[in-house]
Amino acid sequence: MSLDKSSRPTIPFTIFNNSGSSKPAYLYLFSNKTLEYLVDREGTVARFPANQPGGSYGLALEPGENRLKLPQLEAVRAYVSFGRKLQVGTDGKGRPITVDAGTPNNNPNYDIVWDFIELNWLATANGGVEKSRLHANVTQVDAFGLALRLQFSGYDPGAPTREKHFDMGFASDTARGEIFDRLEAAEPWRRLVVKNQRGERVRALMPGFAIAYGDLYPVDLRFPETQLEPYIDACLSYYKDQEHSLVLEYDGAEYRCVIDADQFTFIRGTDGQRYTMGVKNLKPPITRTGTGTEAVYRNAIQSYPNDGPGNRIAAVLGASLLRSTLMNDSRFPVPQADRGLYYRNEPVFLYAKAIHERAIARHAFCFGYDEVELDAGNGEVINPTSLTLTINAGA
Repeated sequence: MSLDKSSRPTIPFTIFNNSGSSKPAYLYLFSNKTLEYLVDREGTVARFPANQPGGSYGLALEPGENRLKLPQLEAVRAYVSFGRKLQVGTDGKGRPITVDAGTPNNNPNYDIVWDFIELNWLATANGGVEKSRLHANVTQVDAFGLALRLQFSGYDPGAPTREKHFDMGFASDTARGEIFDRLEAAEPWRRLVVKNQRGERVRALMPGFAIAYGDLYPVDLRFPETQLEPYIDACLSYYKDQEHSLVLEYDGAEYRCVIDADQFTFIRGTDGQRYTMGVKNLKPPITRTGTGTEAVYRNAIQSYPNDGPGNRIAAVLGASLLRSTLMNDSRFPVPQADRGLYYRNEPVFLYAKAIHERAIARHAFCFGYDEVELDAGNGEVINPTSLTLTINAGA
């Protein structure tokens, strides 16, 4: 193992283990870019070995305050696990294999309580005030496992001498239990909750992720592959008659929707350019079952052509479907100022609703389209100065 004790920048990284759990806790932090992982609390990193079927790289965390240094790394995932360290394999180039939340068979990490945050700390080389840029988020795009709180500080990219602070995730010790309780109280949402052999709730899978691996679960635990299909059909019918308009304003142009062969087609008013995207029976890039329902949940709607306006339209369409605002509000998208209108009409996306309602400022990152209207829990600073992760209690 080759250790890197170079002079790369670090910032104070404090972890508060306020879980109240009697089980040992571990931190596992690695870069998908440089293929390095954190070795000690001083910010030392080492490169992953190649062809490692399963290795334990976690650092033990004490109850209460843990002080570390975060080294400057790109494309970082920082995992926290309880009970035992995660087992992480590597491929022939030393790339870490993503810890799997959804596959129950022969998965050493499946029944462990764990979750992660994402960080991307990029150096800049423009010679100006900005020396580096840190983007961070608390994500539930694949699954929800722990009620984590992430706070970080630095300077405002738009005003480099002004300090900027972010506070995201969950501030409550009851949030984790309340989210699980809410899901378990309703069908088919109870099927998202994964329990270990002791009956402990280890995570809730995001619906698209649950559908992707649905054939590995007993029939009564499978999230329905066609859950969104009636709503998608209703939206297609609603906008097909041309009595109801669906219009996006983007970059000074108007894009008006028509329904053609069960596809959403948006026509630009300035030149007639057409942007077509299918939703019904659309297959996501990586799937085991492959339905329109799974594709919408997993951010797989694609526009043809696939350019800036097309990407914007596809994202707004996906967000509007999952927030159940299509057919229920003429605005496209419904702005964040009126996000109280999200998740109010059937089919309610209860996974996102339960998490958003309990998150700080109601911001959460439950699906890729959550970034539409900036409703996701993420943020960015330049020249970061500190980062704090709090592990809240919760059954």
